[in-house]
Amino acid sequence: MKKEYFEEGELADKVQSGEMNIHDFVTHHSPEWDQEYAEYCEEQMLDPEKESSADMFLAYKDQLLTRGHIDGSV
Repeated sequence: MKKEYFEEGELADKVQSGEMNIHDFVTHHSPEWDQEYAEYCEEQMLDPEKESSADMFLAYKDQLLTRGHIDGSV
């Protein structure tokens, strides 16, 4: 079965409505995020099935985005 990915706004709506959790948000964002999330969990020795791992990944992505804005690369 092919995995379904959603636009970020749609994912946010699904999380707000309770239809999805943060883990679902991360793992249904894009194939690129799937790969990056798997690598992040492996590097950090986290269980990729846990909600807390997805929370940490989103915090990591937020830090990258913030750093990019500060140094002008985004």
